[in-house]
Amino acid sequence: NPIVADLVHATIASEMRTFVPNEKIYLAHLPFPDIKNKFIKDEISRRMKTSNKPTSSLDISRYSVTSPLNTALDKDPHTWRQAITNAKAQYMNQLNRSMNAEIYNE
Repeated sequence: NPIVADLVHATIASEMRTFVPNEKIYLAHLPFPDIKNKFIKDEISRRMKTSNKPTSSLDISRYSVTSPLNTALDKDPHTWRQAITNAKAQYMNQLNRSMNAEIYNE
């Protein structure tokens, strides 16, 4: 139903605009999810076998999208352009990974 889908997307967008996690690991109290995707399960297993570090220590900082808002450079247009370029690159990377996972599952 397109009306319900639009309402769901609008609600999610509204929540995302107002959500600010209290700390970087705000989901740490939750159990690790039951992953059904074979590609992701295989990748986590591979990384755990080849690394002495547990899965929770995977460095995901390169995927972060930060804003210069409320920083010393928040009035600098160049800094904002860099942040937007980074956000677009992160989005395209995640879109590509999602498509690859869908192709893998077919």
